[in-house]
Amino acid sequence: MNKLPTSFLNSLYRLFIFTLVIFVLGEIGRKVAMHNHLEFVRYTAIAKTIVIVAYLAQLMRFSKLYFSSKLNKKLLLSIVFLVLIFLLSMLVIKDKETSVLHRIKENLVYLSRFLYFPLTFLVFLPLLKNRERLSKLFTFFEIVFFFFAFTIILGIIFDLHVFRTYIKFTRYGYMGVYNSNNQASFYFIFMIVYYYYQTFYNKTKPYKLIFTIVLSVFIGTKKIYLFLVLLLIFDTINFKRYKQKIFWTSVFVVSGIVFLFQEKITLLITDKFDALTKVYEDFGFFTALASYRDLGTIRTVNEVILPKWIPLNYLIGGSEFYSVRPEMEFLDIVYFFGIAGLLFYIWFVKQIITYLQFNRFLITMTALIILISGLAGGFFISANQPIIYLLIFSCLSLQINSTMANSIAK
Repeated sequence: MNKLPTSFLNSLYRLFIFTLVIFVLGEIGRKVAMHNHLEFVRYTAIAKTIVIVAYLAQLMRFSKLYFSSKLNKKLLLSIVFLVLIFLLSMLVIKDKETSVLHRIKENLVYLSRFLYFPLTFLVFLPLLKNRERLSKLFTFFEIVFFFFAFTIILGIIFDLHVFRTYIKFTRYGYMGVYNSNNQASFYFIFMIVYYYYQTFYNKTKPYKLIFTIVLSVFIGTKKIYLFLVLLLIFDTINFKRYKQKIFWTSVFVVSGIVFLFQEKITLLITDKFDALTKVYEDFGFFTALASYRDLGTIRTVNEVILPKWIPLNYLIGGSEFYSVRPEMEFLDIVYFFGIAGLLFYIWFVKQIITYLQFNRFLITMTALIILISGLAGGFFISANQPIIYLLIFSCLSLQINSTMANSIAK
């Protein structure tokens, strides 16, 4: 796909902006509808449908350009393959209580979520190495991101119910106009990765990184907290902080503060995260960490896999997402597409890494994100996350590879 027409790249650029705008409007529409208890609230579903139609129209309009690439052909065949094994899994599962058509119909929304990531990569793949256009797109998204961040700040200052992460407020958190805490968490994680690289590798001012990390804490999700812990571990090992006096001084000071104020810290955690504290007391640490997802997994095994699966289902899946599912990404993939689906997503991630020429930093950050999604879900099974992940990690990859090329030239 060399020497792509300017009209084609411009159409992708416009489609990218269109997608972001439609997603934002869908988020705001659903937020307003739910806050006002309106009868119709599925504005995000409308937004996702519009985007999928736009993607398919783009593929059909420029089919010759798209499918002159071997990678694009493989991606298209893989998407078709996933659809076929999904349909086959619905046929062979032993469930006398529901019809095949009912199972397919009820699972279609989840199938679309699984296909969004490979479809998004397929559509925008020609754009992901165009530095000029990606830079403009990142600037556009950054404006959107800070607008969303502003609504989080408003929620914190004025305790706005509509901007809370958890409506019942059994757990502390504010996510602004984001529709789901899952989306808010990953968007902040992606931006933390971007600003972290700019700060510690490109040596830029740390203001945006500090702002994003501090504000992310107020979202109140375990995804954010787990990622920050993992990023701290990476930072400590990667830059050998443990050899620096300031590192051990910081460890000593933080340990001292925790020891001196442990009762107040415990009371604060109990007050702000009362629901999690009760889950921990009743079911243990892992259930609290997984937000009941381990129990959901056991239920899925007992109610669907053991009684309804035949040997073929272990290879191709056989889900009833509409009634029960693990909500832990790796298990969700196996449940929906079987071992074949898990192998596809491993291959798919490898294609992204290879095509975008990720270095060790980007591979590590991707691994951390996948690890978190493995516990909580929402990375592969999402419409909103793929496009932002590809945008930010493509921008970083272009920066990194350009820097490496310049250093070699010198």
